[in-house]
Amino acid sequence: MEGTTACDGQPVKRPKADIKDFDKDMNTIQEWNSANAANIESFWDGTMDPDSSTNFTNSMDEIGNLIRKWKYNTDLLDDQQKQTFEEVKKAHSYALMGS
Repeated sequence: MEGTTACDGQPVKRPKADIKDFDKDMNTIQEWNSANAANIESFWDGTMDPDSSTNFTNSMDEIGNLIRKWKYNTDLLDDQQKQTFEEVKKAHSYALMGS
């Protein structure tokens, strides 16, 4: 599932994934959603202090990397894991919208 980037036209490298990390990664995403529910609103409305905002953005990037890792490696997942991934990914999207 390699593609090309819009900026340089070079192939996008598929993130490496190890199936034994799947449950841990899904738990990490779910824990982040719960732990950061209160922070999301202050981040989006601009009331979060700059240092906290930087830390929050970095943690959001880390979670995004986990989601991308599994998005590009769904061929490693069985049907139940695919369903779990879709549910976790959807919950994360809702969390980012403050829902």
